[in-house]
Amino acid sequence: MPKPVYEAVPYAFLLGGVAAIASAFDVSGVSHLLILVSGAMLILSSVVVLKMRRDARRWARRRAALKARLRYGSPSVFSPWGIKTKNR
Repeated sequence: MPKPVYEAVPYAFLLGGVAAIASAFDVSGVSHLLILVSGAMLILSSVVVLKMRRDARRWARRRAALKARLRYGSPSVFSPWGIKTKNR
């Protein structure tokens, strides 16, 4: 999937959820409830996807920084296992 499309998907979910909730007030009966629930699910899914992406990017940056410190860092840098590393 192209990166711009991949990045836009949660925002499309969010807009779709808001549009569904806004349009639910023009309908009555059981369909009103179904539209509200589906809109809420779309909004919730967009929030979950955005949070998961943020967390994954944060962990990737931390791993990269740790690898760089272990590879190029000072002798006082400790590895995750508590072993002192050397400059390489």
